Amino acid sequence: MQYKGRLGGGCLLLIAAGLLERFTSHAVPWAVYIWLLVASFVVALIVHGASQHKRLMPRIVIRNLRHRVWTRSAGGNGVEYWFEVFNPSSSNSLDLVRAEMVSITPDPYGYLPLPLHVKHDPTYEKREFSVDPGAVGMVDLLTGPADHKSGQKGLIIPHTISKEWGQMPPRDYVFTVRARDVAPEEARFRAWVGEDGALKCVQL
Repeated sequence: MQYKGRLGGGCLLLIAAGLLERFTSHAVPWAVYIWLLVASFVVALIVHGASQHKRLMPRIVIRNLRHRVWTRSAGGNGVEYWFEVFNPSSSNSLDLVRAEMVSITPDPYGYLPLPLHVKHDPTYEKREFSVDPGAVGMVDLLTGPADHKSGQKGLIIPHTISKEWGQMPPRDYVFTVRARDVAPEEARFRAWVGEDGALKCVQL
């Protein structure tokens, strides 16, 4: 429908040329009509093709920050946060998507960028994944305390490759996360420990 509209808009130039020819009594050469017609088709095809390419091109959307409280049989507990990597394309899959922590403010370690863990991977080693059209992949972001009583005390970026990334001091942090495949996308998250002793996190 959009293609027909653009083509129709180009054809208005032909009508305008005919009206000009009638009311000015000056003949418009047939070559001009032919070039206007060709230009209308070419412009309509280019614009329509560009819009279709943009619609179908693989992109990445970081969205839906979620959380849950976990508990262990020994009595420990904590809060984990994760986010979704959404593929809004209607036809193309995202292959080898990789989510990374690219900045932390303040940064207590300085080992960035840091590849993040793919949620629900039992090996705790998976860092790349594929996302089908219209589907999502989930990535772990952060774990922390659930209350003042027991369990995890500080903040941890879970299942990271470097074992030097241990418990982080309980400060107010801003994390920047980048997911990349064809074109990268970034999102920022703020995390802090609330007055109730529980980890809080929001997407900025």
